[in-house]
Amino acid sequence: MKKAKKLFSLILAVAMCLSFSVTAFAAETDQAVLEKHVVTLSVKPGDDAGIMPAMWDQNTYTVGVGITTYTPQFIIPDRYFAYEMSATGVSGAPVSVSYSVALMYDVTGTVASQNGIANGVATKADWIDLRFTGGSYLFRIINGGSEAIKVTLTYYSWK
Repeated sequence: MKKAKKLFSLILAVAMCLSFSVTAFAAETDQAVLEKHVVTLSVKPGDDAGIMPAMWDQNTYTVGVGITTYTPQFIIPDRYFAYEMSATGVSGAPVSVSYSVALMYDVTGTVASQNGIANGVATKADWIDLRFTGGSYLFRIINGGSEAIKVTLTYYSWK
């Protein structure tokens, strides 16, 4: 009788082990396959096609040692404005030169400004509210270092 109980216990243990493996051998089900799609949208400056914010322009300026440079004036028709700035040495390599860029209105008033190092890293002044300013705008770029730099400005506006 003891041997029969042991044999029965062994058969039950094997049956239980085999029942756990049933899920491992289950048939595969149809699963949705996700595909990655990349959509590229090109918008010309000034043609926002209803997309906000619209990139206005991107220009690069070479600024000599200790020089203050002003960009040409422009009109901003929208309420909000943003600009990105980055700079490098004239050769395109990062340098340890400090510089600043200010958005000015009518040559006299500073609307927004930021400082940076000409290491190629872009910084952004965002959500500049132009509701209480008006007229024409321009950028003032100051090179505070000991070598010439190239400053790239990209600017945007939206309603």
